[in-house]
Amino acid sequence: MRGLARAVANAAINGMKGPPRQAVDAVSALNEALRADPLALQQLLAVRAPCTEELGRHPSVQVGQEADGSLTVGVLGLINGCLGVIDGGPLAEWGWVTCVLEDGRPVRFECTLTPPTVAR
Repeated sequence: MRGLARAVANAAINGMKGPPRQAVDAVSALNEALRADPLALQQLLAVRAPCTEELGRHPSVQVGQEADGSLTVGVLGLINGCLGVIDGGPLAEWGWVTCVLEDGRPVRFECTLTPPTVAR
Protein backbone atom coordinates (compact mmCIF):
# COMPACT_ATOMS: atom_id res chain seq x y z
CA MET A 1 0.00 0.00 0.00
CA ARG A 2 1.39 3.43 -0.89
CA GLY A 3 0.93 7.07 0.00
CA LEU A 4 -2.54 8.20 0.92
CA ALA A 5 -4.08 4.71 0.95
CA ARG A 6 -1.50 3.55 3.51
CA ALA A 7 -1.91 6.72 5.58
CA VAL A 8 -5.69 6.39 5.70
CA ALA A 9 -5.52 2.67 6.53
CA ASN A 10 -3.04 3.27 9.33
CA ALA A 11 -5.06 6.18 10.66
CA ALA A 12 -8.12 3.96 10.86
CA ILE A 13 -6.16 1.21 12.60
CA ASN A 14 -4.53 3.59 15.06
CA GLY A 15 -7.67 5.63 15.73
CA MET A 16 -6.04 8.80 14.40
CA LYS A 17 -7.80 11.20 12.09
CA GLY A 18 -6.42 11.27 8.58
CA PRO A 19 -4.20 13.92 7.04
CA PRO A 20 -5.69 17.33 6.23
CA ARG A 21 -6.79 17.87 2.65
CA GLN A 22 -4.04 20.42 2.01
CA ALA A 23 -1.40 17.82 2.98
CA VAL A 24 -2.92 15.29 0.57
CA ASP A 25 -2.90 17.93 -2.17
CA ALA A 26 0.72 18.88 -1.38
CA VAL A 27 1.82 15.23 -1.56
CA SER A 28 0.09 14.86 -4.91
CA ALA A 29 1.74 18.01 -6.32
CA LEU A 30 5.16 17.00 -4.97
CA ASN A 31 4.88 13.53 -6.52
CA GLU A 32 3.88 15.07 -9.86
CA ALA A 33 6.92 17.37 -9.68
CA LEU A 34 9.15 14.43 -8.75
CA ARG A 35 7.93 12.43 -11.75
CA ALA A 36 8.44 15.42 -14.05
CA ASP A 37 11.99 16.24 -12.90
CA PRO A 38 13.54 13.94 -10.28
CA LEU A 39 16.96 15.58 -10.45
CA ALA A 40 15.58 19.07 -9.77
CA LEU A 41 13.67 17.79 -6.74
CA GLN A 42 16.71 15.88 -5.47
CA GLN A 43 18.83 19.01 -5.71
CA LEU A 44 16.22 21.24 -4.07
CA LEU A 45 15.68 18.82 -1.20
CA ALA A 46 19.43 18.62 -0.59
CA VAL A 47 19.71 22.35 0.09
CA ARG A 48 19.74 23.21 3.79
CA ALA A 49 20.24 26.76 5.00
CA PRO A 50 21.51 27.76 8.43
CA CYS A 51 18.68 29.22 10.50
CA THR A 52 18.13 30.98 13.79
CA GLU A 53 16.96 29.53 17.07
CA GLU A 54 13.85 31.67 16.66
CA LEU A 55 12.94 29.75 13.49
CA GLY A 56 13.86 26.54 15.32
CA ARG A 57 11.17 27.35 17.91
CA HIS A 58 8.49 27.85 15.24
CA PRO A 59 5.52 25.58 16.06
CA SER A 60 5.31 23.94 12.63
CA VAL A 61 8.41 24.68 10.52
CA GLN A 62 10.59 21.57 10.67
CA VAL A 63 14.29 22.28 11.27
CA GLY A 64 17.24 19.98 11.80
CA GLN A 65 20.14 20.14 14.21
CA GLU A 66 23.59 19.49 12.77
CA ALA A 67 26.39 17.63 14.59
CA ASP A 68 27.88 20.94 15.71
CA GLY A 69 24.56 22.02 17.25
CA SER A 70 23.66 24.56 14.56
CA LEU A 71 20.16 24.57 13.10
CA THR A 72 19.27 24.23 9.42
CA VAL A 73 16.07 24.36 7.42
CA GLY A 74 15.19 22.90 4.04
CA VAL A 75 12.39 23.08 1.50
CA LEU A 76 10.45 20.18 3.01
CA GLY A 77 10.64 21.77 6.47
CA LEU A 78 9.10 24.94 5.08
CA ILE A 79 6.39 23.01 3.22
CA ASN A 80 5.52 21.18 6.41
CA GLY A 81 5.54 24.51 8.23
CA CYS A 82 2.80 25.74 5.90
CA LEU A 83 0.72 22.61 6.49
CA GLY A 84 1.00 22.45 10.28
CA VAL A 85 1.94 19.47 12.40
CA ILE A 86 0.35 16.25 13.55
CA ASP A 87 -1.29 17.19 16.83
CA GLY A 88 -1.37 13.90 18.71
CA GLY A 89 -0.25 10.31 18.94
CA PRO A 90 3.23 8.86 18.54
CA LEU A 91 4.11 11.30 15.74
CA ALA A 92 2.91 14.47 17.48
CA GLU A 93 4.66 17.57 16.12
CA TRP A 94 5.92 15.79 12.98
CA GLY A 95 5.18 17.38 9.62
CA TRP A 96 2.41 15.97 7.45
CA VAL A 97 4.65 15.35 4.42
CA THR A 98 7.39 12.72 4.37
CA CYS A 99 9.89 12.22 1.57
CA VAL A 100 10.79 8.56 1.08
CA LEU A 101 14.41 8.05 0.02
CA GLU A 102 16.14 5.11 -1.64
CA ASP A 103 19.92 5.27 -1.98
CA GLY A 104 19.77 8.91 -0.89
CA ARG A 105 17.37 9.90 -3.68
CA PRO A 106 13.72 10.90 -3.30
CA VAL A 107 11.41 8.24 -4.75
CA ARG A 108 8.04 9.50 -3.49
CA PHE A 109 6.28 11.74 -1.02
CA GLU A 110 3.71 10.39 1.43
CA CYS A 111 1.38 11.74 4.04
CA THR A 112 2.99 11.07 7.40
CA LEU A 113 1.03 8.72 9.64
CA THR A 114 3.40 5.85 10.14
CA PRO A 115 7.08 5.97 11.11
CA PRO A 116 9.05 6.47 7.89
CA THR A 117 11.56 3.86 6.83
CA VAL A 118 14.17 6.57 6.28
CA ALA A 119 14.93 9.45 8.62
CA ARG A 120 13.04 12.55 7.60
